[in-house]
Amino acid sequence: MTVQTYRGVVHGNTIELTQPPELPEGTEVEMLIVPKGGLRPGSPAAVLFLLANTLTPEEAAALREAVAEMRKLGDYHDYAAQA
Repeated sequence: MTVQTYRGVVHGNTIELTQPPELPEGTEVEMLIVPKGGLRPGSPAAVLFLLANTLTPEEAAALREAVAEMRKLGDYHDYAAQA
């Protein structure tokens, strides 16, 4: 399965894509709708959002805990600059 990202505009019950999808006519798809500017790419919230339907509740809790621990350590860039 290939994941493709498209942008579009909501018009009532329809989403008009800004470019044609590279899929055969009639292909059924699942959509994950994220409002523009809603999540910072690569942020912990974005990662959890994208993994939402793939993790068990225990895995999601463990990931949140790991992110919280990483935040306690401070900014990664501070450590990279010292190396």
